[in-house]
Amino acid sequence: MLDWETDYEYRFVLLNPSLPLEGRVVVGFDGCLAAIILGERFDLRRLDNAIRLGRGLGRPSFAAIG
Repeated sequence: MLDWETDYEYRFVLLNPSLPLEGRVVVGFDGCLAAIILGERFDLRRLDNAIRLGRGLGRPSFAAIG
């Protein structure tokens, strides 16, 4: 979508040879999440659950696209 052509996303790669490749690494992002955006194909029947999960992350702000 042209609406998103100027958006940026960040991806991180953790390189630590002492960790097993199949292991799980938990990276905290407290304070980094500003809002949750629900895409144009989001099933609105799941909105209540999405809001509940977002509030569990401390982020009650939502934007619905579509």
